[in-house]
Amino acid sequence: MDFFQKAKEYHEYMKNIREQIHMYPELGGEEIKTGKLIMKELDLMEIPYRFGSAKTGIVGLIQGKKKEGKTILLRADMDALPIQECNESHYKSRHDGIMHACGHDVHTAMLLGAARILNGMRDELNGNIKLCFQPAEEASSGGAQQMVEEGLLENPKVDFAMALHVEPQFPIGSCGLSDGAVTAFPDFFSLTFRGKGGHGSLPHLAVDPIAPAAEAYTMLQGLKNKVDPLEPCVIQVCMFHAGTAQAVIPDTCTIEGTVRVFSKEAGTVVRDGIEKIAEVVCGIYGTSYELDYRRRCFSVINDEKYTKCVRDSVKGFYELGYRKNKDMGGEDFCFISDKVPSVYIPIGTANDNPKTQYPVHNPYFEIDDRAFEIGAATLAKCAFDFLSGLFD
Repeated sequence: MDFFQKAKEYHEYMKNIREQIHMYPELGGEEIKTGKLIMKELDLMEIPYRFGSAKTGIVGLIQGKKKEGKTILLRADMDALPIQECNESHYKSRHDGIMHACGHDVHTAMLLGAARILNGMRDELNGNIKLCFQPAEEASSGGAQQMVEEGLLENPKVDFAMALHVEPQFPIGSCGLSDGAVTAFPDFFSLTFRGKGGHGSLPHLAVDPIAPAAEAYTMLQGLKNKVDPLEPCVIQVCMFHAGTAQAVIPDTCTIEGTVRVFSKEAGTVVRDGIEKIAEVVCGIYGTSYELDYRRRCFSVINDEKYTKCVRDSVKGFYELGYRKNKDMGGEDFCFISDKVPSVYIPIGTANDNPKTQYPVHNPYFEIDDRAFEIGAATLAKCAFDFLSGLFD
């Protein structure tokens, strides 16, 4: 079968699915309308499924003629982000302050497109295909972890897993396909300095918490020198909160941000460094501090053997070739790749139109629609080849 040509036949179907989901985005754990749409499509394809894993997750199962064969899991995330969309289109978000700015609507459409292809050839499949529609990838609750804990990888036991993600940093017709660690440890911190509030005209009678926070903000970047220079390290403050009036020294000042590294050890170095900085500046300015440092997940690991197999399987779909991918973003697909051999692929979605070049999590995020058939064909072809023994 020409999987790419078959996927092109479902282009309008996938585009329509994406637009419906995009118009009514839902945050993690709230994917009710999205789930109803997915279940309606699975019903039309007569694919059995179960609903409710990790609250709103859906797991479908396509069984081939040889049900006792191997099982591959194909995963798409469903949740949106708390972002106000700035695009003007007929499918612009109808939910104020919520937007699919990370392409999860696209991932879901691609997986449904792949499901249509694979379901139409189930008599040729030597094994099983699990379709995982995962909630709450963006949420701290971690939908993938919950689904794994609730048996996602069992009954039937999953032998290999795949996931795709849109990547506007890559041009359409290319993808990132590397083995080893391909996403970072996404850590988060909140550092609060406590002083003593007072009148802005009487600073000597107060203890200003903003000064130590500003000092700490500057010093944080120096922590990169504590990490192996050959290892990527991002330390980024994204929020700075203090005060409610122009003439009032506040009691507290909080800086919040994220740390991205590729090892647990590097994350520990940074965390200990933040603590030390807080201690030093508090000693200088006479404040106290509270540090909340959280690790949400860890690196996604692409299996070396299966990464090579995927390259061989889909080489005709990416005329611009493969790129090395080491993304400083976090991805809870790590809870799946930690348990079974997996491959995670960022696929290019940008073209010469600047609208397709905005990064994910941007209110103007958009894709080149040709990504639909590339993604669906990639998932379907790899699933078929894996169950046919070509990955052995």
